[in-house]
Amino acid sequence: MNTEKMKKAPVTSLLIVVCIGVYLCGAFVFKTLSFSALEAYGMGAYYAPAVAIDHEYWRLFTANFLHYNLMHLVMNLYALWSLGYFCERVLRRRAYLIVLLVAALTTSGLAYVFYIITGIGGTSVSAGISGVIFGLIGAVAALSVADARRFKPVWNSLAPSVGLMLALGILVPSISFSGHVCGFAGGFVSAYAALKMFK
Repeated sequence: MNTEKMKKAPVTSLLIVVCIGVYLCGAFVFKTLSFSALEAYGMGAYYAPAVAIDHEYWRLFTANFLHYNLMHLVMNLYALWSLGYFCERVLRRRAYLIVLLVAALTTSGLAYVFYIITGIGGTSVSAGISGVIFGLIGAVAALSVADARRFKPVWNSLAPSVGLMLALGILVPSISFSGHVCGFAGGFVSAYAALKMFK
């Protein structure tokens, strides 16, 4: 990341600053660089029973900005910058903001609806901006549908990594598979709709 690129992607840059700031505040408060589920819960992580019983709906949003440890933060922010810089430049700010907001809310929001209907997903405390990252991947997929000539090669280059990440979500319990799928869906639908609205 350099200053010139940051100026060209101010929204993505601000998101990264917010995530770093939240992580540093948590490290200062809890005197650790690796947070427990209880500490993450205290900072606003998503926990379905807290939303259902205590009506703490803000957790559906705040969970996106929290990260459990330094590796979690660095890996997510690297992916966020790579995809966010591209999507912010291509979609333009208005459509990009819509995609970010919808992906952020659907990441936990759709998982919460699934919990209300089935009761499944009530034991995990989720945090991280990876659902939004999958929303941006969904936006790339929408771009490839809307303009295959320009963006299909970009999607094709991403697809193997997306498949691997989804497989890891199934195999590794600590990774939120549902959050990734919901984020992707939110990003795809919102990006496709925005492309039609603002073309």
